[in-house]
This record gives sequence, C-alpha cells and structure tokens, in this order.
Amino acid sequence: MIIKTEAELRTALEAELRLQLDDDLWDALKEEGYIGTYFDPELKPKERQTQFDRLADAARLALHFHKPKQPPRLTENSTDETLATLIDFQVQQACQHIDFVWLRDTIFQGKLAQPGKESEFLAEVCRASDYPFDTAALSAFVQKLADEFAKTYDWTPESARAFILAGQKPSMQKFTMKGNWNLDYPLASTISITVTLTCPPRELAKAFGEYQRLLMRAYGIAASSQRNRPLSEKHRQLALFAAQHEHLNGREAMQKWNALYPQWAYQQVTNFQRDRNAAVKRFKKSKRESAYLDE
Repeated sequence: MIIKTEAELRTALEAELRLQLDDDLWDALKEEGYIGTYFDPELKPKERQTQFDRLADAARLALHFHKPKQPPRLTENSTDETLATLIDFQVQQACQHIDFVWLRDTIFQGKLAQPGKESEFLAEVCRASDYPFDTAALSAFVQKLADEFAKTYDWTPESARAFILAGQKPSMQKFTMKGNWNLDYPLASTISITVTLTCPPRELAKAFGEYQRLLMRAYGIAASSQRNRPLSEKHRQLALFAAQHEHLNGREAMQKWNALYPQWAYQQVTNFQRDRNAAVKRFKKSKRESAYLDE
C-alpha cells in the first residue's frame, strides 16, 4: 500500500496500533518530526518502511505517558453515538495495559482471532509461541485480563474477551435488575438496580417499567388495571382479618367478621369466602410460583 497523504498515514498507524489516536498525540508526533520525515521524497521504499516502524514505536512509547482527553459529558439526552465515543476513549486506555500490549505484540504477534474461532486461535498461538503456554493456561490469562477490563470499564465480560482476542469493539452493560422476592407478601418485594453513569435516565425508566410489570404479572396482581387499584378499606381489613383467622372455617370466620364489622356484614358464606380469598391473593401468593420467579 502506497501512503500519499497524512490522513492515510494516520489510518495506517491506527491500524498498526489497533486503536484510535486522539488529535493531541498525533500533533505531538508531528512536532517531533516523525510525520514529516516519513514523507521525505528522498526516502527509498525500505527506508520509508523503517520510518513507519519508528513512528509506530514512538506512538507506543507516547501512549504510556499520554493521558487522553476527558470523556464526553453524559446527560439525559445522550445518544448512542456519545456512548460509542466514550467506549473509544476506554479502548485507547485498555490498549496501553501492559498485559494487553504483551499479548498483542509478543504472543499474538499482531494476529487476531476470527469471531467464533477463538479456541482454535489460542491453540494455534500456543503451538507457534516460544513461551511454555498450553491452551488452557493462555485462555485463563486472557479471561483474567477480560474480567479486569469488564470491571474497570463496565464492559460485558463477553465483549471484553472478544476485544482482546478478535479486536471487536466492546459493549457496556448499562444496568442490571434483580428481583428480591417476598413470597409471603409479594407486594413487599423489591427490585435492586445496578446502573452505570452512562445509562440515559429515560432508557432506565422504560426498562424498569417493563421489568416491574413482568414481576407483577408473574404474581398475578397486574393482569388488569382493576387489579392495580389500591385495596378499599373493607378489603384491606378483610385481608388482615383472613391472615389472623386462618384457623377458622368459612362459617365461623364469617360470623366473627360480622361481629367485628357489622357495616360490612355478609349473609352468604360463599360470598364471604370469595371476597376473603380475593383479598388474601393480593397480599399472599402460593410458593409454588417461586420457581418461575427465580428464572
């Protein structure tokens, strides 16, 4: 490939380094004369390649000391493009990690795995390497580095590993939600949310609403808007009464209820049982549903 312009040289250098250079670092390389020397018309092809190698070495050295610009400020209106820019900053920092540089330059020797063929790639690398690695040990080393990147940058562990092995752009896990089930009193259940600062509030609110509705449907308390209405005072008292008098049969319970609450007295045991069961169902759900909720 014949490089004729500064833009082409920058693209070739970024491909060599497997990262995106920011303008400040590129300007520093220009001030040191590496860019201008590459385009010296007196250079022969081999000398030009040597100069490119010197440029790449200088860039790698500079990356160890260079601090990139601060990531963009994220707001409620932040777009996916803004988040992608943030990941680009993170990738640039990750590429300076000493273990990553060692893997890329010494072990992988600039090669990348094809998506879906990471195991074959690691096996091939081990066969060609002078280091006493077996595939399992090398895979474990890569996974340890991937876990570190995932923790540092909030990338998903899978995408962090794909970044190391295949050069794929990592992705961020913006949030996770976990239901904390109260099987005796479902309406007292809670939802724990872990969210990164990169998650737009509107996106989180939408996901929370969907997750909340899923859990409530699983408990059978949100199948209709009517079920979402607050309990009336009568049914609230009926639910409390039922919980305290579970040992009584239907007729005995109705008689005691009528004595305590004559304003809500029942004449038919069947009607009392129906309302009592409906009120209790709003507060207490059978444990036979717990297996579904734990999925």
